[in-house]
Amino acid sequence: QALRLARLHGGAALLIGDGAPDPARALDPETIGQGGLRYLHVLPRTAIQPGPVERDPLSAWFGEPRGYTVAGGQAVHPSRVVRFLGAALPDDAVGDGWGDSVLQALLEAIDQATAAAAHIAAMLPEAKQDVISVPGLSQALSTEDGTRLVTERFAYAARMKGLFGMLLLEGDGRSPEGERYQQKQLDFSGLPEVARLFLQVAAGAADIPVTRLLGQSPAGLNATGESDTRNYHDHVAARQTVELTPAIARLDRLLIRDALGRDEPVLRYAWRPLAQASEREKAEVGRLKAETAAMLAREGVVPTDVLVRGVEGWLSAADLFPGIAAAYGRPAG
Repeated sequence: QALRLARLHGGAALLIGDGAPDPARALDPETIGQGGLRYLHVLPRTAIQPGPVERDPLSAWFGEPRGYTVAGGQAVHPSRVVRFLGAALPDDAVGDGWGDSVLQALLEAIDQATAAAAHIAAMLPEAKQDVISVPGLSQALSTEDGTRLVTERFAYAARMKGLFGMLLLEGDGRSPEGERYQQKQLDFSGLPEVARLFLQVAAGAADIPVTRLLGQSPAGLNATGESDTRNYHDHVAARQTVELTPAIARLDRLLIRDALGRDEPVLRYAWRPLAQASEREKAEVGRLKAETAAMLAREGVVPTDVLVRGVEGWLSAADLFPGIAAAYGRPAG
C-alpha cells in the first residue's frame, strides 16, 4: 500500500511503532526483542512532513530527512520511518523531501494519445460526404425566399435518399447546366499507424510493453512478444533490487528481531520470479543441475559432505518433488 501511494502521489512512509514513549529518539534495533514491534502504519505524504534533508556525507542519515513530523506536531526520528519515493527528483530540486508522481512523466504522452484518438473519432462522421453542384446556387441564396426554397428542396432530397435510397436531381448529372452529384471519401489508411505510434510513445513513457499495456497480441511475422516481456520483467526486477530492497532493509532487520528476538545474519530472501517456469522448464533446469552435481562428485573438486548439503538444500527449495523437504526433515524454502 505504501509503495502504491508513493508511486501515485510521489511519496509515502511506513511508521514503525515499538511502544517507545518518545518517538523523537532513535530506534535502536538491539532493543527490539521477540514480539517487540507494536504496529506498522502506512502514511501518505500528506500525513507526515519531512524535515530538512541531511547534507553531511559523514552522517548515517545522509540524503534522508533529519526528522519527520506527524499529525498533532509529534516529532519522529528517521530511524522509525521507512520512506518510499515515487519518481525521484534531482538532488538540487526545491521540494518538500518527497519525489514526484510516476504519472507525471506519462501525462503528456497520454494526452497526445488521447487527442489522437479523439481527432480520428471526429473524422469518422466526415468519412463520406455528399457533394451536389448546383448551377446558380449563389444567386438563389442571395434572398431569403431563395435560401428557404433551396433548403427545403435538399432537405426533401435527403429524406428521399434515406427512405428510398435514391436522390432526385435536375439535369443529367453531367452537363454544366444541370446539378451534379458526387461522393467524397476520406482516406483512413495511415491513421491506424498514427494512433499506434502515439500508444507506443505512451507505453515507452510507462516502461510497459505495448502488448502488456494494451492487452494485444504481438504484431509482426513470428513475433511472440517474449523479448518485450523479458525486458519488462528485467526492469521490474532491477527496481526491486536497486530501489525497494534498500528502502525496506531497515524494516527487514526489525522484522527478524521481532520474530526471533535476535539478529540472524544468515537469513536472506529472494524476490519471487515474475515469470513462472513451466513443468518442462523446471525439469530441464533440474536435469542440468543434477548433471553438474554428478560431475562435481566424480571430479572430487567439492568435498562430499558439502556437496550433499548443497544438493539437499537445492532439492528442498526446488519445486520438483513434493514432500522431499519434509523427508529431509526441514521446512520447504
